[in-house]
Amino acid sequence: MKKHLSFYISILFFLMIVAIGVFINKNGRDRELEEDKKMEIKSIMIGNIFATYENIDRELKMEYFYELNSNVTYQKVEGEIGKPNGGMGLGDVRPYYQVGDQYVVMYFLVNEEGEYDKLCGMDLYTEEKYIGEIPLKDQP
Repeated sequence: MKKHLSFYISILFFLMIVAIGVFINKNGRDRELEEDKKMEIKSIMIGNIFATYENIDRELKMEYFYELNSNVTYQKVEGEIGKPNGGMGLGDVRPYYQVGDQYVVMYFLVNEEGEYDKLCGMDLYTEEKYIGEIPLKDQP
């Protein structure tokens, strides 16, 4: 009888540990979801490619992007027009800006520290399709 009692106590103890672990994990996920809601980050599709999206209240003009050249850095762009609306892609994520109902995806070189550096290209999308490349001002 004592063998069975210690066995049942061991199982009860194990189940309590599992229940506590599940409870702690659930609370962690709930906190992460609440943080995402506060930041208003959503998922959208741009040209049938997955992207994160944050609504940023600003009026960007397409002319700004047509004036950029390959010497422009990510820090300069962010300093002039603010942070991007999100990142587009899976794995190789590229920052993009929403301009009206279009999206300008920007391609930057990456420096030795793994941070975005100089601009090397831009593409224009709608939610449904790829429109084309936006040429850099100093490239033919």
